[in-house]
Amino acid sequence: MGSNLREILDNVCYPEIFLSFLNDKVKNKIGSKENAILEFYQKFTCLGGDPVFSESLCKELQKKFFQQGYELGRIRRRNMNWRLSLDIPKNNTILLSRDILAAVDLLIGMKFGIGTLDDMNHLKNKRICSVADLLWDQFGLALVRLEKVVRETICGAIGSKLIPTPQNLVTSTPLTMTYESFFGLHPLSQVLDQTNPLTQIVHERKLSYLGPGGLTGQTASFRIRDIHPSHYGHICPIDTSEEINVGLIRSLAIHVRIGPWGSLKTPFYEIDERSKGGQMLYLSPSREEYYMVASGNSLALKQGIQEEQVVPARYRQEFLTIAWEQSEKCIVGTRLERQAVLDLGVLAIAYHEGKIFYINTNKIILSDNGDTLSIPLVMYQHPNKNTCMHQKPQIPWGRCMKKGQILADGAAIVGGELALGKNVLVAYMPWEGYNFEDAVLISEHFVYEDIYTSFHIRKYEIQTYMTSQGPERVTNERPHLAAHLLRNLDKNGIVRLGS
Repeated sequence: MGSNLREILDNVCYPEIFLSFLNDKVKNKIGSKENAILEFYQKFTCLGGDPVFSESLCKELQKKFFQQGYELGRIRRRNMNWRLSLDIPKNNTILLSRDILAAVDLLIGMKFGIGTLDDMNHLKNKRICSVADLLWDQFGLALVRLEKVVRETICGAIGSKLIPTPQNLVTSTPLTMTYESFFGLHPLSQVLDQTNPLTQIVHERKLSYLGPGGLTGQTASFRIRDIHPSHYGHICPIDTSEEINVGLIRSLAIHVRIGPWGSLKTPFYEIDERSKGGQMLYLSPSREEYYMVASGNSLALKQGIQEEQVVPARYRQEFLTIAWEQSEKCIVGTRLERQAVLDLGVLAIAYHEGKIFYINTNKIILSDNGDTLSIPLVMYQHPNKNTCMHQKPQIPWGRCMKKGQILADGAAIVGGELALGKNVLVAYMPWEGYNFEDAVLISEHFVYEDIYTSFHIRKYEIQTYMTSQGPERVTNERPHLAAHLLRNLDKNGIVRLGS
């Protein structure tokens, strides 16, 4: 590791234990380098029998333990500094000898009952791998492929005694093929569900333990699938997949944010008896452990009465009760489940206050002190589920708008509110045998008044071919049919109503 014995003993908390290891090594002295490699390999791989020394075995150990540097990354460096109480700069992302010695000290202390083990299912030991992280990994893979192509091009040019140009050396083919393969073949790449705004936002807020580098439905244990206390306020405990993927695909809770380090942060309302008013805090699972957390219903208690009010709370994964009047500091969680999301992203909203200067079906222009802002509108867009995405202006020309006000409704939005479906009266009763067994009888009132009518956009294509008599021609005429058979069709070929 680049450290001598004196440096190691000066940087550990239990030097006598290290000296005892050295004394055991003197007693059990290994005669040669080959025997030392064999013994280390046997203990490292936990293999029985007598392995035979070879150069491949030596190269394998060299590759695993004697590289020039091991890249931790900024997130691993931060976690290691926090767990091992180190003060190594965050920009130093290489594994150092201090890290290994501190980890050994921690394990020795746990052997003597000092310290606690890590819970691998706790959210503080997990992070969100976003789509940006996946794309960054694919970009690194594309650069490796590009390097290989450049080397092969240079070697070929040297062999043929040609001078390569930058246009011949660097091409976008490796990058294009890598990203096409990622979006088309990656197990986590899915077509966004755009049936309505609610299904879209639910699909976008899914979390998955599956995929490359993750778990599988066959190998995931029950402890991983189960609800963990750290999920409170961060992950919805109810919304999950069924059958083999139960507990492996989850949804974010309402108001949850993803921090810069990939941790989930949820809002809490801090209440302190020394301060009159509370404040909102976004806490990660690691910081949440240092607070007493109560449920959101505690905000409804009457804080003006003199009697003590006992409310349940949670502190360091344990549940307890606290007196509301005598609590030194307590934070209140703001809901658990993912019920709705404040901004569905389908409304046209004024980004700053101003006056409606121009409005049509394609855009809305806001004017404020001579500055104009053009807000485009979605016009009959064709989403993935063949539904209709359309934004309709809801404000007249010349009105003054404030920041955040709604300018146009979107799909499944009426008056700025989500409008999905309609409540109807359902009767569980027989009706002249029409609803026998599993049949369902509905009123024709639904059809005639378009109670559940929805718009769908489908795109159809027809191919024309080159024949021996010339190219095929697309026309609205119906050849080889008598006029009597076409009497109920209009000029566009659509059947007339009532025919």
